[in-house]
Amino acid sequence: MNPFTTHGVFSWVELMTADLAAAKKFYGEVFGWRFSASHEAAGFESAEIGVGRETIGSMAAGPPGCPVPPGWNTYVTVTDIAKTLEHIVGLGGRVVFGPQDIPGVGRCAVVRDPWGAVLLTVQHAISSLPPGVVPEFRPARMTPVGAFSWWGLLTPDAAAAKAFYGGVFGWTFENVPDYAYEYDVIAQDGQMIGGLMQGPAGTGPCWSVYVRVADTDAICDNARRNGGTILHGPEDLPAVGRLAVLQDPTGGVLCAMQWSMCNL
Repeated sequence: MNPFTTHGVFSWVELMTADLAAAKKFYGEVFGWRFSASHEAAGFESAEIGVGRETIGSMAAGPPGCPVPPGWNTYVTVTDIAKTLEHIVGLGGRVVFGPQDIPGVGRCAVVRDPWGAVLLTVQHAISSLPPGVVPEFRPARMTPVGAFSWWGLLTPDAAAAKAFYGGVFGWTFENVPDYAYEYDVIAQDGQMIGGLMQGPAGTGPCWSVYVRVADTDAICDNARRNGGTILHGPEDLPAVGRLAVLQDPTGGVLCAMQWSMCNL
């Protein structure tokens, strides 16, 4: 399925940071990412992220008062943004900003679910996608090393979150038995695209992005050498892989996952 045209599919990832140069240096060293020349996009200084010949996301320097929160932000494709925003509000969510037309991207809005987790919804302008994007959603284990491969929601109320996101995006959920945590896989059109987990009491709701890596421990060592912090792990998740949660020197947080030969 094409993530830029299929409703309810994760299609883009962007780091909003106060120090674009420092973020590029860190991630270039840790994951081997390459970056386009910095340019202005919708009033932000921005650069696309590349792995091999593919373009996988972007980074932007957020000005004061930017409606997009700092950190790694996830975009979900919608086919009718006005109708989607109506569903979000009707089910208890909130529109933080937009919708607004972003040149070269499409029509976007920043939203919060009823518990405060932030997502960006986007109705893509297909004719102006960046060069190098792959118009095919791939299973996590088939993404290139260094690319974004999974998306996860931590929420205080898993049952209610499933009802909310199922109503907005048409997602279905399947509980993973005998897993280390109470965890549901998110599917769209029969394809697994992410996961949902109820966090312990006091845990803030958030969406996380996962980068596929060849060696989680080596990535952690490299992150520390370049000024990053390991917030969690490395941890073995049986039949899934080896996970660590990293924080870059500018505050952005993401997950590094060395996938095992699972079905994800």
